[in-house]
Amino acid sequence: MKSFANASEILADQLNQTGLPQDLRPILKRLDYPRRGWLKRNVHEDGSVESALQHTAKLALAAAAISPRKWGLSPLELRRQCLIHELPEILGTDWTPGEIGDQEKAELEADQLRRILPAHFPQRQEIIRLWYEFEGRGLAFALDKMDAAVTAEYYALTNPDYRPVTVEFFNYACSKIQDETLAGVLITVRQEAASPDAKLTANELFPLYFEKLKRC
Repeated sequence: MKSFANASEILADQLNQTGLPQDLRPILKRLDYPRRGWLKRNVHEDGSVESALQHTAKLALAAAAISPRKWGLSPLELRRQCLIHELPEILGTDWTPGEIGDQEKAELEADQLRRILPAHFPQRQEIIRLWYEFEGRGLAFALDKMDAAVTAEYYALTNPDYRPVTVEFFNYACSKIQDETLAGVLITVRQEAASPDAKLTANELFPLYFEKLKRC
């Protein structure tokens, strides 16, 4: 994925803004591996596949764009959850839907998170708490699923042959999102991305998505 090639810089800036420890920077950089969902479907942009690092950067920007108080969450809490939600993958794998049960996945990832953060790690208990809050399937969890669906639209804009993949990811995201406002954002973005009249480019898609989130 060519967009968000500056993911490391985005995350460094987000760490500064949210007050999470700078010790997380080298750990987050270890997320620089391709996401398995795209590899399994052979979806790429001239050989460039979205990394978990890029996904985390996009999720952090989405969290910064939306106003979460409607969902009973502080902006800082949401942004912190999005920044740390993929940490367990570093010691495990990027599970895709259907490969493993939800309970088993949660137990494995909880153990992996504790192992990647040494006992003396700054704000260790706070980071673990934030991860459990993310797993509670609130707003951060919904944004995570939405990002995958919007990313599928991004790839379809780079190559129309990927259009069928967008249906799969859109339907899965909608099945996980309970909020009508968020579902409406996803529907609107999908409609604009798929419309031949809009002439939307791949590079314009995520700015459009973030702008829609600002209006929530």
